[in-house]
Amino acid sequence: MHKASTAVLCLQSGCSKVSHFPTPLLRHCTFTPFVQILQYFNTNYANANLQSFCDKNGLPLYKASRILKSELGITFRQLLMQRRFSVAQQLLCTTTLPISQIITAVGYENNSYFYRSFLEHYNCTPQQFRDNNKNNI
Repeated sequence: MHKASTAVLCLQSGCSKVSHFPTPLLRHCTFTPFVQILQYFNTNYANANLQSFCDKNGLPLYKASRILKSELGITFRQLLMQRRFSVAQQLLCTTTLPISQIITAVGYENNSYFYRSFLEHYNCTPQQFRDNNKNNI
């Protein structure tokens, strides 16, 4: 399994403590800041900002970006989008919340951007996704 997929799976399951991260993921954690970034990301995905994390933790932005890219093979923005889509997917399948509320809950401010990105990623609209996957989760 790809390291980024492992991280997203862990984040989906609600891991917030280092001890809860799966062993394959920890094997790739050569930097403590990597685990700190994932913990921050897990609890703040709706409004996560790598710059604010770096400011709070005294880590240069370029270093945090490089850590993520080398450990996961994707950028912070890509990881953020994966997490937000994963949560949106779960909410679409398990709740009756209006799509506009789901969009806000996962951290998007622009509905049309979310719709465009969702369509590009899943080849269907959020409503079509909900209709096709109601009972799959």
